[in-house]
Amino acid sequence: MNIDMFEIKQLNVSARIGVASWEQQVDQKLKMDIIYPIDSQLAAKDDDINQTCDYAAVSQAVIDFCAANAFHLLESLGVALCQHLLTMFSVEWVQLRIQKAGAVLAADHVALNVSLSQKCLNKA
Repeated sequence: MNIDMFEIKQLNVSARIGVASWEQQVDQKLKMDIIYPIDSQLAAKDDDINQTCDYAAVSQAVIDFCAANAFHLLESLGVALCQHLLTMFSVEWVQLRIQKAGAVLAADHVALNVSLSQKCLNKA
């Protein structure tokens, strides 16, 4: 069995994220990488977008979710977003990398890598 993966790299997202009260008042720019498995053979067979997980739909779901929710922690955002994507799309697992610039003055950015599978989601 082939394990093919789709990667959406450096998706620009606005979010209300942070522990400081001012961070909850302004949209902050995040960059996200999203990785999820697909069956390329199935989609390629009929050249049919309905046989794959549409990356444009995934990207828009991420943007919309971040716009509609506020979090204090990147960890909370990451887990909640993974859960959201797993319920919206027929994928076995999803992996996110969330980058937040300016969180630490001496660093370019901080980043969180988080992943969740359907198996873990169904246990919750």
